[in-house]
Amino acid sequence: MPELALFLDWELNCQFAGVIWAMEAGLFERAGLLVDVVPPSRQSGAPVLDLIAGHGAAVGTVEENLVMQAAAAGHGVRAVGAMLQRSPLVLMARGGVGVQNIGDLHGRRVAMHADGAAHLRAILALHDIDPAGVHITVGGWSLGDLEAGQFDAVQGYAITEAHTLGQGAWLIPLHHPKLSPSSIVMAAGAQTLKAQGAQVQAMVRAVAEGWRCVLADPARAADHVAAVSREHSDPETNMAILSGIGAYANGPAGICGLDRSQWSRNLETLADNGLVPGGVGIDTIIWD
Repeated sequence: MPELALFLDWELNCQFAGVIWAMEAGLFERAGLLVDVVPPSRQSGAPVLDLIAGHGAAVGTVEENLVMQAAAAGHGVRAVGAMLQRSPLVLMARGGVGVQNIGDLHGRRVAMHADGAAHLRAILALHDIDPAGVHITVGGWSLGDLEAGQFDAVQGYAITEAHTLGQGAWLIPLHHPKLSPSSIVMAAGAQTLKAQGAQVQAMVRAVAEGWRCVLADPARAADHVAAVSREHSDPETNMAILSGIGAYANGPAGICGLDRSQWSRNLETLADNGLVPGGVGIDTIIWD
């Protein structure tokens, strides 16, 4: 049975509900695959893109802009699917600090993961805000740092961390008509695509079927996630998260699809902001 590693960029939780369903319901095995799902706690600490580039049978999950930057730089990495058609990426701010929209960020302290910092800078520029005027910290931080007032806003997912913050938190969407990425993008390196392209496609189809099952039965999906996730171990909370996830998982390209027009528009915007080289074609980024 062909084996693939699936390197995740976050620990198993509700944002990977489709993968978890595929694991729990045997969808990978039904597709003739043996898939080893590898969360960060089982990885070496290297970036996911480095892991898949150096592995002959691997797929990884990353944010869209990272795939574009790696592919444009000639690293042979290409997107093969996206679990969320619309990114739930937001900035989270505490009530009472005066940060309620993008225009409030000038002079503020904002904490971002490495995968979101470039996206935030592009969003700021699209709103005619000088990114240099926002104090952006990239690296380790926690929701506790936000609660303690160390930062005025931090990166998060509207579908997950926002539930932890509860009432009184402001969520600022990081979208613009010219830059609206998909999220939890599945990507693979050239070596894997050449040797096991059919298996990669089969894995993406199995994950897509897992997501269809999640959307059809969020209560059962909530139990599946709780059974394997230390982060999301409460079925009731999981149910609240998964009941609204269809708004992100569905889109013009279908479950786990890649909307080429959307990706092309986002690629052009990143190029206009100097985040990827100009003249890179979408076929360099997407594999289908």
